[in-house]
Amino acid sequence: MDKGSTGSKQTKRYSWIIGLLIFITALLLGCIIVKNIEKEKKTAAAYTAQSTVKRINAQLDQYVELSEFLENVILAGYDLNQTTFSELAEMLPNEAGVVKAFELAPDGIITDIFPKQGNEQAFGMNMLTEHERSGDAKRAKETGKYTLGGPYQLKQGETGALLFHPVYQNNITGNDTFWGG
Repeated sequence: MDKGSTGSKQTKRYSWIIGLLIFITALLLGCIIVKNIEKEKKTAAAYTAQSTVKRINAQLDQYVELSEFLENVILAGYDLNQTTFSELAEMLPNEAGVVKAFELAPDGIITDIFPKQGNEQAFGMNMLTEHERSGDAKRAKETGKYTLGGPYQLKQGETGALLFHPVYQNNITGNDTFWGG
């Protein structure tokens, strides 16, 4: 009886050891799988973030190029009356209609908008003193660099962002003077 009892105890002991080893192995494999899934999700999130940033930068670069085009027209001395400004703005590419309006603001006061329809409330607004936008408009004027501001409650009734592009002209004395934006 001792042999059977000893054999039975050894079988139980081996069973417990094998069961414990299988449990530990399964636990380790589970941890490895969870870490790999986490790593894949982090990689996918990082890729999504990077591609979104690249798309936004490409779109912003396009807006800056359009703004620089209008600046070059102004600096070349062309008179941008409402008709000329509207004709130029209409020719500017605006994929997916992301840009809702192009505005011309000599001395910071909006004198021309394309398209006019739906944007009438913004005519005559002074970007340098209008409370909601004035900080970003002044920052652009002071630094002489583009400033992206927002989100703002737009005069058209929607929420949006604005790209402030200050334009400086070289005057007779050789100093740059603020033309507007």
